Amino acid sequence: MNKKISDGQKQVLDSLVCERLSSDEQNLRLVNGFCNYKNPALADVILNEAFEEDEGGSIAYYIVKHSPSNKVLFYFSLKSGMLFDQHLDEKKYEALKEWVQKIEQKAKDASLASEEKQFLFNLKEKIRSHKGLKKVELERLSRNDATIFDDLKLESNSNITHVLKTYSGVELVHFCSNSDTNALWESYNMPQLLGAVVFWHFIVPLVLSVKRIVGCEYLFLFAADSTDDQTLVEYYRNILNFDDSKERAVVKPVYDFFM
Repeated sequence: MNKKISDGQKQVLDSLVCERLSSDEQNLRLVNGFCNYKNPALADVILNEAFEEDEGGSIAYYIVKHSPSNKVLFYFSLKSGMLFDQHLDEKKYEALKEWVQKIEQKAKDASLASEEKQFLFNLKEKIRSHKGLKKVELERLSRNDATIFDDLKLESNSNITHVLKTYSGVELVHFCSNSDTNALWESYNMPQLLGAVVFWHFIVPLVLSVKRIVGCEYLFLFAADSTDDQTLVEYYRNILNFDDSKERAVVKPVYDFFM
């Protein structure tokens, strides 16, 4: 059953402002209290490297603000990407999976210093959003376990991978609400979840504007979900209308192994 929004709820929608994170230095102050209780690593991104990455153009970060209170309710990020038709190399995939499992075990070490734990947590988020790892990070990771570094040496005969067909797309890298403003959103009794409003009201128009400039066939994301009922996957499928990838292949991040 569809529920018509009231005039007051329409005013709430009109009060939402979406803008690039680095478009105003004041946004650094506004996101200072951003938190997410379910996934603190996502909150760390907007608090730390997001402003620099947005300014540099590697990933475009957007915040959604409630204009009367100037509170940041949500943030998301987008980057260009590509899908293709090709079967996965199972041998290489399994080697990468084993390497990630070693990192996960290392993070569970109770004797590990808090600084090292934080390093591993941040490393996992970098892997999830496939930003790439710096040589110094790999060297730090392998100080106490040389096999980790050795396992990374997956040889390739060429820097060109031949595929059957490529498909242009935009990746939704981050999609995260501010837990401290959940009560504010709930007080408006909106018929839709905040994430759905952000997706249809802001993200879809942005992707359509990209499509008017360059080729763009897909909007895609990676949903790593370890819950028994696949809560996250069901959210993307039923609320945001994403389909499971059955035909297209992607450069798959290893975030799934951490969940």
